[in-house]
Amino acid sequence: VNADGSAMTISWMTNAALGSTIKLGRQSRVYDNTYQGQEPPRRYNYTYGHQEGVYVSGLIHHQTVSGLAYDSTYYYVCGSEEGGFSAEHSFKTPPKPSAEATVTFAVVGDLGQTRFSRINVQAMISDPS
Repeated sequence: VNADGSAMTISWMTNAALGSTIKLGRQSRVYDNTYQGQEPPRRYNYTYGHQEGVYVSGLIHHQTVSGLAYDSTYYYVCGSEEGGFSAEHSFKTPPKPSAEATVTFAVVGDLGQTRFSRINVQAMISDPS
């Protein structure tokens, strides 16, 4: 979410270097807006200790959608015409900024691609603070 709540960046991972497209709308399965990839997807290589190339990620896409209305639910799919689109996902934008508006949220991300993923999730569940 950007500073005033009118934009959101959506990230996803694929195995193929196909287009990065978000289809977005305020009604489920009705997508009024299409956003094309701003940057090519990237692959990340992680090393553990002294081992090289232990983990190489899939292609990670990032796409910002903007011009969003406050306090609204949006539905979206991500992918490409060539490779197909994801299942539908949704998010809700924050209320319009004001002295009375408060927002509390948490974001957790784990691609689940390494042996450490299960350990990370278990640690978060056991300590909800």
